[in-house]
Amino acid sequence: MTRSLKYYYENREARLAYARAHRTGNKIYRAAHPDFNRDQCKKKRRLLKQATPPWAEKAAIRELHTKRKQITEKTGVAHCVDHVIPIVSALVSGLHCLANLQIITISENCKKSVAFNQDAESIKQLNLVKGASL
Repeated sequence: MTRSLKYYYENREARLAYARAHRTGNKIYRAAHPDFNRDQCKKKRRLLKQATPPWAEKAAIRELHTKRKQITEKTGVAHCVDHVIPIVSALVSGLHCLANLQIITISENCKKSVAFNQDAESIKQLNLVKGASL
């Protein structure tokens, strides 16, 4: 067992306690600073608006969000609608459209963060284009 794994297992309770305190601290901070939370929401809405092309199928995007909610209720595992190509990234900026959205679990989304694997996504996009042209 590597040193980091050993530390991981030996300090599990301490890490969980730290995470709980951090979450609680964030909730308290947001409650005490409603302007910060409002500004974050405004920023996200602005970015989504800028990234939404005029031809985006807004009704289909709403349906996808409804489907996400149904999957979460059915499985009991929290899911979210994620942008395959992140809207804000140092490497690339994606669009807010149906072709760039996917339903994944929140834990998968946290692992992904704003990461973008260009090679893997290029292969996916190429397969989508090939499938559409057949």
